[in-house]
Amino acid sequence: MNTPANKIGLLLFVGLIVIGIGLVFQSAAAYALDPTHAQQPRPFGFQDNDAPERPTLDPSVTATVQPSATPTSIPQPATVTPSPTSTAVVTATATATATPRPTSTPEPDPGDDNNDDGGGGGGGSSVSRVSDAALISQKSIIVAGVGDYVEIAYIVTNVGNTVARDVTVTDRLPSFLSLVEATTSWGEVDFDAQSAVVTVDAVHPDDQVLVRLVVHVTGDAVPPDNYNTAVLASGSGDDNMGNNRATALIWTITP
Repeated sequence: MNTPANKIGLLLFVGLIVIGIGLVFQSAAAYALDPTHAQQPRPFGFQDNDAPERPTLDPSVTATVQPSATPTSIPQPATVTPSPTSTAVVTATATATATPRPTSTPEPDPGDDNNDDGGGGGGGSSVSRVSDAALISQKSIIVAGVGDYVEIAYIVTNVGNTVARDVTVTDRLPSFLSLVEATTSWGEVDFDAQSAVVTVDAVHPDDQVLVRLVVHVTGDAVPPDNYNTAVLASGSGDDNMGNNRATALIWTITP
């Protein structure tokens, strides 16, 4: 019976069928368009059961890798160790050196008294040889206080042209001086608290022998006895006695 109600029901049924078919086609299209489900076309005649089986790995088999080439060690440069160079070791040895004799002018030959100006018996002029030992004071005036230590020094020389032998210098100190030390640069010296004697075997022309006395001023130097004098004597003889004495004038001051 085609009643209105039946018609409505039929239309609803057909509509549901159409909607269901649309949903099916829509799902299929979405599935086909999904890249995760896209499949490459299979070759003609290829079946699923034709796929080759995957090989099964044997865990007991160990892969061995052969090196393509044997590594060669890089040669290192040879190290040359220099041999030690021997070094000469010089050990200084202390040697006692005697005080040298003062420089002098060579003494003329005693056998040659004449200066021969001509040949064959010609006349010549005679050269006189004279030794003249002299004493020169280093300080002519000394100023000191009582209790001071001062130095008295003089030089023994020879202003002649031949050697002066057995030269002695004697210094006898005044009462206000006390001798502490006496030295000479050549020869020998002997001294006590009040005197000193210096002996030189030979004084050549232009030699210079330094004599030093260190004295202690023990009292006031009262004029006219406020001086010290040393006297020289020579075994070779000395015609010039004016240069055989050396005097130092001494003045004492009161603090």
